[in-house]
Amino acid sequence: MENKNFMTIDEVAKELKLKVLKFYAYKIVKQLNEELNKLDYLTFSGKVNANYKFVIKSSSQMQSERG
Repeated sequence: MENKNFMTIDEVAKELKLKVLKFYAYKIVKQLNEELNKLDYLTFSGKVNANYKFVIKSSSQMQSERG
C-alpha cells in the first residue's frame, strides 16, 4: 500500500485479506467512518483514514455484542 491518507474499499479488503468478501469491507469502512464521525473527524464515503487503527471482530463476537 502506498503512503496515503485514505484507503479505498479495495485496499481495506486487501489489507484484511477479504478478497472474495468485499461487501464486508464496505461494512467495515462504514462502521469505521461512523466511529470517526463521533470523534469529529472528517470522513468520505467509501474511504477510511489510513492512520485509523482498526480491529476486525469475528461475526460471532459481533452477534454476542448485539444480544
